[in-house]
Amino acid sequence: MKPFKTFFLILLLSLLTFFLFGCPNDVQDDSSSQNQEKVQQLQNIYFDYPVRGEPIGKTEDSQLYWDCCSDNDFCDSYNGAFHSGEDWNLKGGSSGEIDEGKPVYSIGEGKVIYAKEEDVGFRVVIEHTGNCIIPAKENIGGSNISYDEETVDKIYSVYLHLKDLQVKVGDEVGINDVIGKIKKYDPEVSPHLHFEIRKEWNNVFYSYFVNIQKIIELGFRDPSDFIEANNIRNKVIISSPQTVEEESFSIKTNADEEEKEVNNIDIYNKKLTEYLVYKSELEKLLKQYELKYGNSLGSDINLDDLDESNYKEVIESFKLISSFYDSWIDDYKTIKIPDFAKDGSKYYLDWLNNDKLIADQWIIVIEHMYIDPSKINFDELIEMTMRIDELCENSIVLENNAREEFNNVELGLNEEAEILGLTQLFPEE
Repeated sequence: MKPFKTFFLILLLSLLTFFLFGCPNDVQDDSSSQNQEKVQQLQNIYFDYPVRGEPIGKTEDSQLYWDCCSDNDFCDSYNGAFHSGEDWNLKGGSSGEIDEGKPVYSIGEGKVIYAKEEDVGFRVVIEHTGNCIIPAKENIGGSNISYDEETVDKIYSVYLHLKDLQVKVGDEVGINDVIGKIKKYDPEVSPHLHFEIRKEWNNVFYSYFVNIQKIIELGFRDPSDFIEANNIRNKVIISSPQTVEEESFSIKTNADEEEKEVNNIDIYNKKLTEYLVYKSELEKLLKQYELKYGNSLGSDINLDDLDESNYKEVIESFKLISSFYDSWIDDYKTIKIPDFAKDGSKYYLDWLNNDKLIADQWIIVIEHMYIDPSKINFDELIEMTMRIDELCENSIVLENNAREEFNNVELGLNEEAEILGLTQLFPEE
């Protein structure tokens, strides 16, 4: 029986790391790890970028002009005033009509608390409830004004210069839901989305402030920093479509083709988000069980020393293991599983049920051996131990099948991203 004395400890460690093998490579840096630790208590809220593109208004040293207006040509016309948000669009600030009508997305799950048309287009405000990080910011706008990092349980996102509004006050929205489209509100200004993150909600709507301290007191915070710290993708994977050869440009700029491309990207992002939410929920569950059990589950089982003096303690340990799997299976079933990942999930559940059966089978074997030794049926005992051998072998097969299926899902998402000209999120095995 020696091969099984550390079996359940190995199973638990494998279980606790099963879904971590597919995490993006750059999640492992120290700052990201710290952020992930603080975000693990999120109550089903995740964030993503509001458009599929780059923020415009960058200075020569790549500062966004939320951070610094003084050396930005666009802001010079406002006498170096501090900009309360960031201006986003698809192509990074190119001129012309190219971004007119592009979709704008809710950055996360929340409730619409403001949706009104103004002289520069519709403005929408979404309230997001759930723990998230506001990263620290130093020397804002080249000044000595700063704010510290903090974790809050509510945040507000603000979207301006919209048309064709898709939401109204009171609507519940999810991450990456389309809330409207970019509007060209001024013939002299390139179409873009004005986007803000606020710690508190108020009705102050000015875009430019000379007093930086005042804007911090009003609750405005750096939008890109906030999303980067709380991004479900753990890195920016949104990107403009791949460069098109000049001779095929006329085909790519066909209105129908452009609309189709945008729709395909929307479908992909919905699919990707659904899968990443699933993985994030599972990883939170893993952390919860790791904190509860650590490496202790099954570590006190030593079948080499099993005898009539300790068999009851060993049975109780196996009962704890069986209870662990019952609880894990029940909790796992509460997680929403994407339809395209259900094959892998089935193998995963079969794996959990199989390992629960191993614990239950050991309880039966030990009870058979020690509760009433005079009634031992050695043929039955041999049959039961052989059954445990089969279950252990089946456990390895089911785990490998689950890993393979989930790996196939991620490979498929990578392939879709490549076709659409987006960054591939999942590292190759």
